[in-house]
Amino acid sequence: GGVIALEPNPYVYKILSANAGLNRQKTNIYPFMFAATPEDGDVEFEYSDSGFCNGGLHKDINRWRHAHFFRLNAQGRNLEAFLAREYPDVIPRIRYIKIDAEGYDPDVTHSIRGLLERNRPFIKTEIYKHLSTERRITYFHDLHDLGYRLYKWQSDDDYQGQLLSEKDVDNWRHYDIFAVPA
Repeated sequence: GGVIALEPNPYVYKILSANAGLNRQKTNIYPFMFAATPEDGDVEFEYSDSGFCNGGLHKDINRWRHAHFFRLNAQGRNLEAFLAREYPDVIPRIRYIKIDAEGYDPDVTHSIRGLLERNRPFIKTEIYKHLSTERRITYFHDLHDLGYRLYKWQSDDDYQGQLLSEKDVDNWRHYDIFAVPA
């Protein structure tokens, strides 16, 4: 197996890259310094602190609501196109995808829709605390329409908790979903 790890923040990427190289004989972690975006290009990430520790693209979220005022330029790439061009042999083996993009999760999912349709991987994804009800409902339907059953991630020991329906999208402020191919 192997892990493809995306980290667009150059400060955090240095740590990811160093950690990925620690046990090369036991792990297959391939770090890349870009964000998964619909199209290749520059993106501006927003962070809550000057150390650029936790941030992201806060599409359609008022900056006063998400309160991430420190900006950092990064690269975005269409992940599906990148893999098809650079690692075509890896694509058929993708079985699990984790997305934690601070409210940008629906856009990442949309940008890899073809991969999701073909491979039917399990997905762990975040419902960000400032994601609007409308975006939550749309995201629920996007995953459901791709043929996934959605569960609330309880813990690392109980990742297939409560089966979710559209009416559950606002039951918790911030939570993870485990999407299982039907």
